[in-house]
Amino acid sequence: MLIESAPKDAPWSQVARLAFWSRDVDLATWRAGVLAGHPSYLPQSVKSMSTWNFVRFLGRQQFVSKWAELRMTLDTKSPDVARLDAAWSYATTGTFNMPPEAASASLPGRRREVLDTIVRHQGASIYGVAKLAQVPYRRAYDHVSALIAQGLVRMRMDERGPRRVARLYTLR
Repeated sequence: MLIESAPKDAPWSQVARLAFWSRDVDLATWRAGVLAGHPSYLPQSVKSMSTWNFVRFLGRQQFVSKWAELRMTLDTKSPDVARLDAAWSYATTGTFNMPPEAASASLPGRRREVLDTIVRHQGASIYGVAKLAQVPYRRAYDHVSALIAQGLVRMRMDERGPRRVARLYTLR
């Protein structure tokens, strides 16, 4: 059986009808149910709605700030969850390879910028990250040390010629 999906610019009534065919759900009720992780709204919405419509109707800011918590109530091995994980990663870091863990979602502003720089520039040195993120080297070093301690970043020593350079990578 072929499941119909709503176009990107479809109104809420059409998207809701395709996701919740047996009942009418208004947008405010749906949003509150999804943000609460309600079992009648969240799993069905993740399964039935396109990524675009899910994020659009939930709100980008709400999606970015709440997805790491919401996904914990779902089957994280599901392809439907994986596509929303990729959307979250792209919305927050501009890449598709950062997992939506609560630890990375709740980072302070500058530390988040340092992490985003490492995600975009895998294998950069601490000096390179400091330069790209426009933070002093000492602050970049402190942020990288904290990210390593949180398990979000790993460091590998690279020996080229007489110098050793610490290269930074995200764990996934």
